[in-house]
Amino acid sequence: MSPYLQRAAKAAVVTICATLAGWKLFEGLYVWADHAAAAEEAADHNAWFAGSTQHVAAYIVGVLFVPLATWTGLHLTRIRGNHLTILASGLAWIILSAPHLVDCNPDIITVVAWTALQTALTAAAAAATSPPRVKASR
Repeated sequence: MSPYLQRAAKAAVVTICATLAGWKLFEGLYVWADHAAAAEEAADHNAWFAGSTQHVAAYIVGVLFVPLATWTGLHLTRIRGNHLTILASGLAWIILSAPHLVDCNPDIITVVAWTALQTALTAAAAAATSPPRVKASR
C-alpha cells in the first residue's frame, strides 16, 4: 500500500472515532450545561446569565475535543507531519459537522452523512500531505 493511501486510511479511522466521540461529548456537555442553568434559575439567581459559564465551557471543550482527539489518534497510529490533517479535521468539525449533529437529535442517515463528509475531507488532507522523510542512520 502506498504511504499516501496508508495515511489516508489511518486518518479516516481516527476521524470517524473522533467525530462520533466528539458528537456524544458535545451533547453530554450541553445537557450538563442545561441542567446547571435550570438549577441556577431554581435557586433564584439571575436568570439572564443562568448557565452561561457552563455553556461557554461546554462549547470550548466540544470544539477543541475533535482536533485534539484527531491529533492524539494520528500520533498513536504513528502518522507524523499531520498539521494539515488536524487543521482540516478541526475546521470541518467546527464549520460543517458540529452544527448539524449537536443539539438537534439527528437521525442515523444525518450522522453517517456528516461523519462521512468530515472523514473524506480529513482523509484527503492526510493523503495530500507528504510523509516526512526518514533520515538514514549511519
